[in-house]
Amino acid sequence: MSHTRACTLTASLLLATALAAASVLGACSSDNTSGSGDNGSRHSEAPSSGAQGSAQLPAPVMAGEADLDGATFVISDQRPLVVTVEDPANWEGRSAEESVAVFRPGGSDGSATYNPGFEARGPGTTTATLTGPDGIVHEFTITVEE
Repeated sequence: MSHTRACTLTASLLLATALAAASVLGACSSDNTSGSGDNGSRHSEAPSSGAQGSAQLPAPVMAGEADLDGATFVISDQRPLVVTVEDPANWEGRSAEESVAVFRPGGSDGSATYNPGFEARGPGTTTATLTGPDGIVHEFTITVEE
């Protein structure tokens, strides 16, 4: 094989590898969260489908303990609210309207640790609380879109 052809082949392989890596990194990047209003509201945009047109499940709406108080989170049946916290098994949550959203406790199954969160049940808006192991109660609003 000639040196020029070998360089062209190597360059093509490097380009293909770089494009594949960019696709993977794009899918693994942090969610696109933008605030709206001045009450700390958050809405995460769903990722677009991959370069090959394959359908992806949308990312959950992610929040930390510091993001909760007074915020409004917009979720859907495929985009639950997941709250990243220390000691996830020892958090309790409540939804004022369980026909809109329900609490899903955190915990561990031995091979993975799951953070607490809220799952959509039907369209509407509800207030919700999440109480940490220290007894501090965080109150926020959940809106479920269809």
